[in-house]
Amino acid sequence: MGDPLEDIGGICVRGTWTPFGNLATYLKEYERQSGLVVQRHNVLYYMLVQFMRAVVGEYVALEGFDPATDVTLNTMSLVLGMRGMCQIMERVADMPSPPLSAAAPVKSALQPYYDVLAQNVETILTPELSDPYLAHRSRQLAKLSRCMARAYALGPAFDAQELQEIAQILGHKPRDLAEADAELCTYIRDRAKGTERDLIAYLRRRCERKAAIWAPALGALYENPLNIPEEL
Repeated sequence: MGDPLEDIGGICVRGTWTPFGNLATYLKEYERQSGLVVQRHNVLYYMLVQFMRAVVGEYVALEGFDPATDVTLNTMSLVLGMRGMCQIMERVADMPSPPLSAAAPVKSALQPYYDVLAQNVETILTPELSDPYLAHRSRQLAKLSRCMARAYALGPAFDAQELQEIAQILGHKPRDLAEADAELCTYIRDRAKGTERDLIAYLRRRCERKAAIWAPALGALYENPLNIPEEL
């Protein structure tokens, strides 16, 4: 039931993490066997929908989460989904995706304590855990500690930058970030037509600020964009 190209979009989203070969060849064979014509813009649309569903799902999972939730893994998936949405919008708008570079090191007054926490979990506690799942969760806690160190060091400046950029879009400065986000949503729904490229560029910057904080959780994925097939 539904549009078959939604399935194709889902497969292509999966391929952004684990490329499966020449997409053009697969789509051509799909068209031959199904008798359907694959509209590339429809595939991109459904890829955007799939990334959006992932982002919404992760936000729900992270809102009022149980302490047992794997926050590190969920937030990593959230950031990757946000990046995927931005890359699809950039592709459709014929905008270049910004180059990604290594995460800049950060320092703060609390940095040594975060480092002690991460190192103790990694080098003392994790090796003692024989259960693979518990060892995984222990490593995730070490990554979480490193992400929190970056949030402490980078968060205030990022929040101020966020508020300033939203104020530029709205034409006035809201009282705080919560109010700014609410007004931005209304702006996008009601008056975004004609400003799409500016909004896409802003959303990418917003995404990369979040990625910079969660760089330890993203690992090698921080420096590498998702593989959006060139055929699309």
